[in-house]
Formats: sequence, C-alpha cells, structure tokens
Amino acid sequence: MNDMASYALQLATLAVLLALVSAAAGLASARVPALLRALALPLFGLAGAVAFGGGLLGLLAGEAASATWPLGLPWLLWQARLDALSGTLLMLIGGLGAATTPHALDYIRG
Repeated sequence: MNDMASYALQLATLAVLLALVSAAAGLASARVPALLRALALPLFGLAGAVAFGGGLLGLLAGEAASATWPLGLPWLLWQARLDALSGTLLMLIGGLGAATTPHALDYIRG
C-alpha cells in the first residue's frame, strides 16, 4: 500500500468522523436551534469536502488501501477498504453533500 492510498483512507475516515460529529450536533440542536446553522451544517459540508478529497486520492492512488480497527464485537474487527470503485462513490456522495450545504445554510434560518 502506497502513501497516497493510505492518506486517502485516512481522509475517508476523517470524513466519517466529521459526519458523526455533525449528526450529534444536529441532535443537540433540538435544545439550541442555533447549533444547527452554526455547527452541524458547516461540519457536514466539511465532511463532504473531505470525503470528496479522500475519494479523489483513492481513485488516483492506483491501488487499494485497507485498515482494521479494534471496534465492535470483541471477536470481530472493523475492516475498511478504499479502492477505485469506493473512491468514485465516495467522490459522488461527498461532492453532493458539500454542494448541498450552501443551500441548506440559506434554507435553515436559526
């Protein structure tokens, strides 16, 4: 696995973590509505942009990257793999998420 492929997988992981933090901020916005516009939506847009970048790097890397994390059930490990197909889909989903964020920021008034 080359450096570009491993960096792409790290960016994809960061995008997932940013999306999870954005979802938590969205849940917290039920009590504080200003959090939705100030924190949740910008984090979601950042997650989309990072996912697009990770997908692009994964597509250009030329080889697959994989990682294993000790999460989940004790006898099962989480496994992630980023190859050209998953990089393409990550670019598509991340690009759409990043592109809809400016509209969502204007649409949500809070």
